[in-house]
Amino acid sequence: MKPTTRAEAEAATLHHLSGEGKIRSDPDLLRLKAETEDRRLLKLPENSCPRWCSREFKAAVKAYFEHAKWAHAAHLPSFEEYMEVAEVEIGVPRLVKSISVRGRLMNDITGFEDDMSRGQITNAVNCYMKQYGVTKQDALRELHKMVADTDNITNEELLTTAGVSSLVLKTVMGLAQSITVCYNGCEGYTRPEGKIKEYMTSMYVDQIRL
Repeated sequence: MKPTTRAEAEAATLHHLSGEGKIRSDPDLLRLKAETEDRRLLKLPENSCPRWCSREFKAAVKAYFEHAKWAHAAHLPSFEEYMEVAEVEIGVPRLVKSISVRGRLMNDITGFEDDMSRGQITNAVNCYMKQYGVTKQDALRELHKMVADTDNITNEELLTTAGVSSLVLKTVMGLAQSITVCYNGCEGYTRPEGKIKEYMTSMYVDQIRL
């Protein structure tokens, strides 16, 4: 049976690529994406939480799909195009955008060598090197400056954002802090065997002696 919607076509492509061993496919991700197409959502108000979550989830899946296509084709887009996908959606709040950019850059910086060893060339470092004709060291230096800029934006937004629950802001701050912990000198998200495993064991396994 042929796919009848764009969402179904994208899901079918993801299944095809994962079947070839080209990219990792998460069945739960595909299932959740399909659920966002549920027509019952269309009956809810446009500004309702389920409709908002559906839009944001679709944007995230679209970004992952675009990145997967680039990786599969060993394609290096322009740095600006790459970062547009990394930011997911230009309409999100400035605070969320800054954290998205920070997470993407830190992942690419610390995981660069690991990506290259697996043949994954679609990376912010490579895109920057190609577009501006600079060395890896120069590219890394500039990307670190961008990370510092996102830190300044995040701190400013956390201090000046009004009309938002403090619980929400604390959650966002926790996410920003987790990025720092996860990518502190290594790519802890993909390779958690070192420090990340120690942190998790310390928090959830080891007893606290009083």
